[in-house]
Amino acid sequence: RVLRISFFWLCFTSCGVALRRDNFLGTRAAVSLRHDFLQRFNDPLRPEMALSISALPDDAQLAILARVPYADQRSGVAATCKTWSQFVTSNSLRATRAAAGWLESAVFAAGVSPTPTHTFVLTASGAHQTAQRRQTAPIGPENPFDMSAAVALRHEVVVFDTPQDDATSVRVFALDPRKNSWRELAPFPRPGGVGGATIVASGFAGGRIFAVGTGPVEASTGPNSRRVDMYNPTRDEWSQLADMPTNESWRTSVEVAGKLYFIFPMRSADTKSTMIFDPATQIWAHGPQLPYDKTQFHHDMRACTLGLAFERQGCLCVMCSWELGGGDRAPAVFAYDPSTDDWSLLCGPLFDGQGPIPFPPMIDAHRCTQVDGTIYIWGVATVNPTTYAVIMLRPGSTSWVTVPLPAGLLESDLLYATKIVGVRM
Repeated sequence: RVLRISFFWLCFTSCGVALRRDNFLGTRAAVSLRHDFLQRFNDPLRPEMALSISALPDDAQLAILARVPYADQRSGVAATCKTWSQFVTSNSLRATRAAAGWLESAVFAAGVSPTPTHTFVLTASGAHQTAQRRQTAPIGPENPFDMSAAVALRHEVVVFDTPQDDATSVRVFALDPRKNSWRELAPFPRPGGVGGATIVASGFAGGRIFAVGTGPVEASTGPNSRRVDMYNPTRDEWSQLADMPTNESWRTSVEVAGKLYFIFPMRSADTKSTMIFDPATQIWAHGPQLPYDKTQFHHDMRACTLGLAFERQGCLCVMCSWELGGGDRAPAVFAYDPSTDDWSLLCGPLFDGQGPIPFPPMIDAHRCTQVDGTIYIWGVATVNPTTYAVIMLRPGSTSWVTVPLPAGLLESDLLYATKIVGVRM
């Protein structure tokens, strides 16, 4: 039925355009022909109709398939014939979907438990488990494979492998959700792997990945404490840039208007400080001071104790539980507008004010991502028993919506090892 809708929509609109261009056809002829299309739409899909679609020129078939939801493309369309299977995974289909405004946002989600790793792609039209990535180290309690360094690079999700003993680099893999397949990228040139580095991708810098500093906190004098590495996807190579001006370790980072913001320092006593890196000029600068200090772990309240950051409408949005003074704490989201150099309350009540958007309905939020203006947050939904959830906030909306999760992701026992990454389909 989805194909029938797409096919008749294409024919219906194409017919309308053609009729408007033909001067010798009057309005009555146009109405009659459109009425005939509407009548045929309600008829059962006949075998010869499917054959007629496949007999169309490639660009016409692409125009039809581009309007089919991704879940149907993957499960039904790809199994129809070899040609359509190739269309579904082609760059031409993606370009056609983008031109037609039919791109879908997806979230790559990975949960880790002592048993095999589960990775999923969640879309508005359904969820499915991805192909398994090749492993170079055993997965288990002593060597967990966490997704803390996963980032979106163009239309792929990039993950870093577990470091191996005596290895001078770490393998890097990219998942293409459209093809449900992995490919290997140039290895990350650090012997200890990511090792607590802050990983962030920049869409304004041609889709490049930056690995900044290292961890843990006590490694403040280590050889990589100020190191900055950059991955160039065009050349498929890593290069080492000039060191950052501080040996700080940052809990989170996000891109806003082409600049990378590094937030929540873990070594400095000034926990409200931030840094900004400009990928275009490769220059560091001090960023805006956070409005309050972040609360440390506090189990008796609904909060975001880790601290999250995302971009919304050109503003840097910081979400956590804040120390308000006098022993008072409160969860809220503050938005920083670079054009006015000012903070404002975005989510939640604070003192006598109320942000325009309610605070996310979670006990504790631990991960967030965004794609095409939609914000996704992963965290604890309930306690006794503990359950997890993903909620999203669409552009222009003030209501958080729960995203259905597959059972395999909910089986994860390690909340902090769950990562979500937004990507376009």
